[in-house]
Amino acid sequence: MSFGNTYENNILDGLFGSGQITALSTMWIGLSTATLNEDASSLAEPSGNGYARVAVVNSTNIWSPAAAGVKRNAAAIAFPTATGSWGNCTDFAVWAAATSTGVGAYIGYGVLGTPKNVTNGDVPTFGVGSLSITLD
Repeated sequence: MSFGNTYENNILDGLFGSGQITALSTMWIGLSTATLNEDASSLAEPSGNGYARVAVVNSTNIWSPAAAGVKRNAAAIAFPTATGSWGNCTDFAVWAAATSTGVGAYIGYGVLGTPKNVTNGDVPTFGVGSLSITLD
């Protein structure tokens, strides 16, 4: 996962004395049918058919301690059951809000290891350890 521009700046400012890093109590994981970039301008999030971002509580029950520069999910993260097509999802994004698509709410993004064409009845899930977050 790569961080969006706003969060890269927040992290740098927090680490180097001109800001403060505050952990979010909840993050939201979303999907995209287009390749994402650092300012979220290319976002193509599914709409309708049961799609919603997944709220993830920011805790050690959900996130394993970082090891070798990688933070991974310690619990499965499952989306709602699709009630129709969501399209061919290729990327994921981490957000500080349930629905906002503004750059200030955009934490970062990554490419799915295997794109998923989500259809009726599918429950897209990040299995334990499959969502990797790095600083790059």
